Parts: sequence; structure tokens; C-alpha cells
Amino acid sequence: MGSQSLDILTVYRPSGNDPEADALLLDGFKALATRSNTLIVEDFNVPTIHWISSSADCSESAFDHQLLHITQYLPLT
Repeated sequence: MGSQSLDILTVYRPSGNDPEADALLLDGFKALATRSNTLIVEDFNVPTIHWISSSADCSESAFDHQLLHITQYLPLT
């Protein structure tokens, strides 16, 4: 019986606004969506996201809203 590996990725996104770093982080998640057996442990500092209702109190261009969109539409579980 073969063994499977698990990649663990820890992410900390400091509060503040660095659009270039945010874009790289979002691109990284899009790339990870094609991989299996990856666990993401995070602190994204996204206080406007309401995970229970899948909504964000911010503009559609804000990082928080874009992150919420990615988690809803990419195959992340």
C-alpha cells in the first residue's frame, strides 16, 4: 500500500495594504487549487469576511472580497 504526502502551508498576511503582495497571495491560491493533499493554515487578517454567511462588507476589488470569491469558486475544501 503506497503512502500519500501532505503539504502544509502556513500563511500570515499582516494587516495593511500591499496590493502587490495581496495579488501574489491570491495567485498562489489559484495555483494550489490544482494540487491535492495540501492543508492551508492561515491568518489572513480579513475582518470584513463573514464566513458563515459567505459575505464581505467591502468593495468587490478589496482583498477580502477576492479571497472570499476564491474560496467559494475554486476546488478548495
